[in-house]
Amino acid sequence: MTGEIRLHLGCGSTYKPGFVNVDMFDGKLADVLGDARRLPFKTKSVDRIETFHLLEHFDYVSCRYVLSEWYRLLRNGGALVLETPDLLTTLKKFGRSDIDTQYRMLQWIYGVDSPGMAHKTGFSYDLARHLLEECGFRRVEQRDPETHTYEPGMRIECVKPDDGDARADFISAFRLNLCRELGDFDSYVMLPLEKHLRRVLTELPPSGMLNQDSMVKLLSKAAAVSPRVALAAVKTIRTTHTDGIQNLDSVESKLKGLRDGEIHKKAFTLWSQGRRGLPVAAYFEKFMATLESDIAAELRRDAKKGENLSYLLGLDPREIAILDLDLVLLQAKTWLNRGIKEFSRGELHHARSLIEQAARTNPGDPLASWNLARLELADGCGLEKVNARYHETLKLTSDRRFERRISKEAKLAKNGREKEIQYGPVSE
Repeated sequence: MTGEIRLHLGCGSTYKPGFVNVDMFDGKLADVLGDARRLPFKTKSVDRIETFHLLEHFDYVSCRYVLSEWYRLLRNGGALVLETPDLLTTLKKFGRSDIDTQYRMLQWIYGVDSPGMAHKTGFSYDLARHLLEECGFRRVEQRDPETHTYEPGMRIECVKPDDGDARADFISAFRLNLCRELGDFDSYVMLPLEKHLRRVLTELPPSGMLNQDSMVKLLSKAAAVSPRVALAAVKTIRTTHTDGIQNLDSVESKLKGLRDGEIHKKAFTLWSQGRRGLPVAAYFEKFMATLESDIAAELRRDAKKGENLSYLLGLDPREIAILDLDLVLLQAKTWLNRGIKEFSRGELHHARSLIEQAARTNPGDPLASWNLARLELADGCGLEKVNARYHETLKLTSDRRFERRISKEAKLAKNGREKEIQYGPVSE
C-alpha cells in the first residue's frame, strides 16, 4: 500500500485490501467504525473513496450532507466511485415482472428492516448526477456496475476539481459544522433548512471569499432562521478565510447572545401574536426580511435599529426548531387540532383559545375560521359576529365540498335558523 489514503465506505462483509475499510454497524471486518456523514479523517486528506450500495441507505435530505462530507475529505483531483440501484430501470422491470419477481425486487428497492439494511431513497442517473454536481463534483460519468449485478444498478465515477472549488469547499465545511452545531440530524428540520441555506448562500460569491458586508448579510439571514445556523457559518469562515475578517470575534459574541436569547423562538412568538394579512407566505417573507435587517443592524452595531431586537428578546419563546413557514404552519395545525379535541369534549373556552391561536398563526386556514364560527354559535355570541365569521370563512376556502357546507350554514345563521346548524367541531 502506498502513502495514499483510500477509503472503502460501508464495507459490511466485504473487505477491500489497500483501502481503509469503514462501516457503521459491522465491526468484524472494518478497520474503522464510523458514520459516513462524519468521518474521522482530515479535510483534503483522502485520495479515493469507493462505496457500493451505501448512498441509498440515507434519505434524500441526508445525501447532500453525506456527499458534502466525502467532498470535504477528498484532495483536489481525488476520485469518488459509487454504486447504487438504478431506480428508474428497476421500476420499469418491476412493472413488467411476475408476482414472485416483484416480491424479490422489493428488497432491492427498499432493503430490509435490520440495522443498516433499510433503503431510504433511490436515484436515476440524472438525479444522482445533479446531486453530485450540486455538492461540487465534476466529470460525473455512468459506468456498468461491477457489484450486485443481479438487479439493475449503476456505477458512477466523478472527481473533485483538480484546481479546487472554494465555494464548494465552504459549503461542504458549512454542512459539517451545521451538523455539529445542531446536534442530532433530524431530516424533518433539515429539509426546510436546506431551502433557507440556498437563500443564505446567495451571499457567498463564486470565489468562496466573503467581504465584511457580504458576511453580515449571510450571517443575518442565517441567524433569522436560527442563530445556531449562523454560528456554524462563523466556524466555517474561520477555517476557510485564511486572511481573516475584521470583528469576527465580536460578531460571534453577538450571535451567541442571540442563541442564548432564543431569538428565533421569540420571533415565532411575535408572529403568532398578531393578525397577519394574506397571502401568508408573502407576509412571512416580509416578517423575515425585517428580522434579518434588525439582526444585521445588531451585527453592525447600529444602536437605533438594535432597539427592535431588545423588544423581541423581552418576549417569551415559543418552541420551534427553526423559524420556517412550513414549521410555523405545522404548529398552527397542531393548535387547531388540539382545539378541535377540546371542542369535541365540550371544553369551549379552552378550545376557543387554542383555535384562535391557530388562526392568528395561520390566518389563511378556513378550517380554523369555520370552527370559530361554530364555537361562537355554541357560546351564544351575537349573530352579527357569527355571520361575519362565516363570511370570512367563505373568503378563505377553495374546497368546493367545504364551500357548499359553509354556505349552507352561513345562510341558516343569516336567516335566524342557527339552531339547525351542528354545533360540534369540524375536522379535516
